[in-house]
Amino acid sequence: YAIVRRLKGGEEEALLAAFFMVASNSMFYFSRHLVPYDCSIMLSLFALWVGINPKNKLWSSFFCGFLSSLALLTYNGYWILSFVVCGIQILVQGRNFRGIIIVLICTALGGFTPFLILQLTSLFINRNFISDILSWAEATSANQMGDFGIGWRVFFQYLWETEHGLVLVWIAGICISLTFIVKGKQKKISSSSKIGLCGVFSIYLLLILGSDFLEKFVVYGRTARMAVPFLCIAASFPVLKILNGIKSSQKSLIPIFPIAFVCICVQTTANFSSPLIIKFPGEVLKNVREEYGEVSLSSTYQGVNISFFDHKNPDSQYTLSNANKLIPPLNGVKSLPKGNKILNFQHPYNYKPYQFIHFKEEERKILRSSELLITLVQSSKK
Repeated sequence: YAIVRRLKGGEEEALLAAFFMVASNSMFYFSRHLVPYDCSIMLSLFALWVGINPKNKLWSSFFCGFLSSLALLTYNGYWILSFVVCGIQILVQGRNFRGIIIVLICTALGGFTPFLILQLTSLFINRNFISDILSWAEATSANQMGDFGIGWRVFFQYLWETEHGLVLVWIAGICISLTFIVKGKQKKISSSSKIGLCGVFSIYLLLILGSDFLEKFVVYGRTARMAVPFLCIAASFPVLKILNGIKSSQKSLIPIFPIAFVCICVQTTANFSSPLIIKFPGEVLKNVREEYGEVSLSSTYQGVNISFFDHKNPDSQYTLSNANKLIPPLNGVKSLPKGNKILNFQHPYNYKPYQFIHFKEEERKILRSSELLITLVQSSKK
């Protein structure tokens, strides 16, 4: 809301962008996990809001770089988002070539400041922060759990599995804006919508460049979702324009705004309901141990990193299947231990957005080939 308003967007447009963000399931289901993704996105959006402040451009640029750097340090996987935010801010604030250079320098100084502070602090404890983070980045890039070459469609597959109908609304809005641009009617699009389009396409192109052409990293669900705030901003103005057009039509007696609001709320409720009822393996294992004691652990999936966590307790007649860690690679499926099934719970990886955490396409097919359940089996032998 605040970003759209600062970009001179109308109040209705800003409210719709905020509503899209609230309705986004990809912004919802990760909130139950203690991970840095949302904090990093929050810092990047705050950096954009600060950076496009028309007053005190030099200080605004400095703090935009500073906050973007903090966002990158909070979660390094969103480095593209940090760079895109800084790039947008530089284009907005730099009215001409000289202005762009000045704003670029101020933004860069702000971006380097947190690294400089951490580097000097690390030297006092006989460490080298810059060297350590470069080594960590190199090790991470060598440990990619996904597929190169298909990032262009993984981006859309993840958003479809997460948002369903809502992503179609976003894409429709973007297509409307692109139609105006192709026809040379850019003035009919709000400045905030243009910034949203710039953010969406910049993030998407950089993702497929790194994944499909340079093959330096793969596209995960968590990296695709960093485009969601810009999708919300980009789609809000054209969608509002279409709704207003239908409303103002003399032939239309249908209350279009309430209907659109209800439809999105229904889709959001359906999207939110799945992650709300998920039980995680650790929670199930804790409850089972409280009632049945120390049980054996096994998995119905084959893989060297999966069998490592199997545990056989000879003193227990109970085996809990698929409650241990499911780490790639997945090489196939095997049957449950023989016995009576006492308990059954849906595994989180049945929820398709979670399958984009670190699995390859073939492994996602293995997961979808059968229903993945956390099952407590009682052996017939005492």
